[in-house]
Amino acid sequence: ISEKVRDARLLAFVGGLFDYNSPRGVWLTLIKLRRIPCQLFLSTHTMSGSKAGATPEEYAAFMSRLRISVNFSARATAKKVMTGRAWESIIAKSLLLEEDNEEIKRFFVPFVHYIPFKNIDELQAYVSFFERNESARRAVAERAYDWFQRLYSKERIWSGLLATALK
Repeated sequence: ISEKVRDARLLAFVGGLFDYNSPRGVWLTLIKLRRIPCQLFLSTHTMSGSKAGATPEEYAAFMSRLRISVNFSARATAKKVMTGRAWESIIAKSLLLEEDNEEIKRFFVPFVHYIPFKNIDELQAYVSFFERNESARRAVAERAYDWFQRLYSKERIWSGLLATALK
């Protein structure tokens, strides 16, 4: 992993660009045109050759170095989904800037656990704000992680499943 990737102040998008999530291409183009300081780590959903890590452990370590994770939920069908990257960002204690969608609101509270954006102007404003306000960034990321641990951790899920099975 390059020194640039090791930068603890990293703001990045990590993910693929395929037919099913082609709206991401518009967002990624706008990020570049606006010169938003967001690094792009495009993947093929394999660990081979990934700049985000060659093993699950390296990938987890990479995600935990992200200060801010940008995520896009729109699909080519015009549907929006909650992606695994949203969960990974929260678990890694990275501030999640998430394309506004109803799916994530089922699990997390907007502006409490993550920051939703609807357009490139909002995304750019949030990036700028959180780059200048580390304590605000950290507070949102930590609230999200604490919420995840309280409601969705593997211990919580397994204890709930076992309690149900033993009844």
